[in-house]
Amino acid sequence: MGYLRGNAADGTAAVVSVSKIGRDYQIGYGNRDHLCHPSVRDIEGVKREALLVFHIQNPVFEPL
Repeated sequence: MGYLRGNAADGTAAVVSVSKIGRDYQIGYGNRDHLCHPSVRDIEGVKREALLVFHIQNPVFEPL
């Protein structure tokens, strides 16, 4: 689907991959993948999930 570009907790640049599997979103950062909570239904929800799981701040979505 695209990427979230933002800052990691230590201030370095971070890129999180975003894909959609059926109705669910999956995000990946580094060598970790995470299936978002079923309540996540849009890109704003994906941004919140990236903050909670990977501590990515100020994400901006870039579609493919």
